[in-house]
Amino acid sequence: MRFFITGITGFVGSHLADLFVRNGDEVRGTSQTGQWRSGIPVATRKSVSLRSWDISQQASSDLLTWFADYRPDAVIHLAGASIPADCGAIEPNDLAIRSNVEGTRSLLDLIERADLSPHFIHASSCHVYPHPSRQTPPVRETDEVAPANGYGKTKLESERICAAYQQRLKMPLTIVRGFQHTGARQAARMLLPEWTLQVMQGSECLKVRCLNTQLDLMDVRDTVAIYAQLAMMAEGQGIVNVGCGVPTHGSEIAAALRTVSGREFTIESDQPGPRFNPLADTERLCRIVRLEPRVGLVDTVQATWEFWKKILEKSPGPFRK
Repeated sequence: MRFFITGITGFVGSHLADLFVRNGDEVRGTSQTGQWRSGIPVATRKSVSLRSWDISQQASSDLLTWFADYRPDAVIHLAGASIPADCGAIEPNDLAIRSNVEGTRSLLDLIERADLSPHFIHASSCHVYPHPSRQTPPVRETDEVAPANGYGKTKLESERICAAYQQRLKMPLTIVRGFQHTGARQAARMLLPEWTLQVMQGSECLKVRCLNTQLDLMDVRDTVAIYAQLAMMAEGQGIVNVGCGVPTHGSEIAAALRTVSGREFTIESDQPGPRFNPLADTERLCRIVRLEPRVGLVDTVQATWEFWKKILEKSPGPFRK
């Protein structure tokens, strides 16, 4: 099959490209820079055709030709501002609007200009659901949407844009409401990489924002395995929660980090908590895809540790990003 991925050099995009390449599929994609980041396998770099594109801008005629001639079976839209803290505390800022709203519209416009109707898989987010102040039952795809921050609001608006284009272009549409995922190549600012780097660089006191937090957390390799199954389907699946539905506590992550590192450390938490995040109701997901055994938390931390160890060996000294 032929797959087209926006944000292909990013955290989720690069892992998805790895999987498609291993499966023998043809892959093209775009990123803002058109350059691969550190840690991407050589096989992926050699096999994937990569172009630069600021997705908030209309695609050039050259990019349109390159895309139209490729005729992808599925387009997986992962590009955009993906860190909620960057997108506006309550209302979306310019970055979030350009990347997540206008970027989605630009991609769909490219598909329309190319006169194609591929299966469109759009990466939305669990942030479209209300943010719980206590532990609540897992949320279903049909539950209320009430995003509390700029990121969630732009993701909900992008869902609406997708639905409008789907009606016009008659293309299969799947909207993935992703919950938390982590692992190798994730940005250093995110929870597991941030904690890993502190311990790796010799900190005897791990400083965290809130240890008493609960997340619906998956290894990125499990996440992209689900994306791949969805992308191979001829029919759109509508809105699908992609999570595990099981809470992971901050203390469990810290324990796994002790196991992997072989180091002892104290923990200083800025906020006492508890802090809750939505959990996914996975009933619909389980009806649609074949769920493989989940990658364990220790294995996820191990992969993260090994990734950053290699990065620091190339660039010794305190890491900042």
